[in-house]
Amino acid sequence: MRAVLVAGLVSGLAGCRFGGPGSGQERDVRNAVARLKSGDEEARRAAVQTLMRMSGNEKQIVPPLIEALDDPDAVVQATAADALRSVLRKPNMPNSRSAWEELWRREKTKIEKREKLDPQERIKLAKANVKNEEGYLEMRRGRFKRAEELFLEAVAADPANPGYWNNLGKCNANQGLLPRAIGRYQRALEEDPSFATAHYNLGEAYLEISRRTASNRTLAALGEAEAAIKLDRKNKDWTSRWLKARVLHHMAVTEPESVKRADLYRSAGNAIDEAKKIVVRATRTREEEAEVRKTAALIAYGRELYYAAYKELVRVDELGYDMDSDFATRLEQALRREAYSAGVEPPKMPERSGKETPKGTPPALRLPY
Repeated sequence: MRAVLVAGLVSGLAGCRFGGPGSGQERDVRNAVARLKSGDEEARRAAVQTLMRMSGNEKQIVPPLIEALDDPDAVVQATAADALRSVLRKPNMPNSRSAWEELWRREKTKIEKREKLDPQERIKLAKANVKNEEGYLEMRRGRFKRAEELFLEAVAADPANPGYWNNLGKCNANQGLLPRAIGRYQRALEEDPSFATAHYNLGEAYLEISRRTASNRTLAALGEAEAAIKLDRKNKDWTSRWLKARVLHHMAVTEPESVKRADLYRSAGNAIDEAKKIVVRATRTREEEAEVRKTAALIAYGRELYYAAYKELVRVDELGYDMDSDFATRLEQALRREAYSAGVEPPKMPERSGKETPKGTPPALRLPY
């Protein structure tokens, strides 16, 4: 079965990326490129849309799409940028022509190198991809030792693939081997500095090391979270903002100076507010929203905004989860003190009913690159 899968992958590569000249798709590409020079806006818009659907001919498609970034029609410009992101699978790239030209210089070198591969080398890369997919499935099942073996085979066969290094690092992190995981994430970023998932996972590892040991890597964790957020051009990545909030919260909890601590809590509050907006808008799973709300409650409590923390706790309860019992007890005591000072009744705390407590940890796995 594996041999059939590899053969299918190789034939797919041959038909998609290495198709011979004169194919029907190449004629369509040439026609679309010609229409990009038309004086008719609608023709140029249609041409860009056509090129977006023709992945596999990057050397012919990308240069005219980069030129179209300077088209006088704003719709053509925006569509060309989206087409480039789709064709080159770089969803977080900006519209800047200079940025795309720099990226294309690197990508073109990779494509030309692949085109020179002999059939045996192509099969080797296809097998590496199979090993990576198998490793990912094993990791999802919690079989981390077997997953690590498969990922190691994948990176040995294709060491330039950042996704394989990221998955290997995530596997090591799940094994508790954080220093090793950090090295693998760093290698992924050496291969692709714009790989947002690796930035996120590296930040998680730095934060976890700061929590577990005397080594303070919170600034490094914060830098990785901000790098991932910067790459989130479409403002859809709630996890990186959640990471930033948790890093800032950890820094605030351990900060002895009151003024600095207040500033850190305020920044953490801003970050978690951004994460909440995105996670609610994205209609993520109930557990994911509960995890974000739990962090929001902890930050609000640290800022002495006890009623705000209470509202987050209530929302966690509505989602079907409990807060940590120690935190809930401390919050209840703080609310009682505030209510007593104001001469009013304290709000009623949600009843603990044996519901599951949000893990308070990042999603166990991220999708492979």
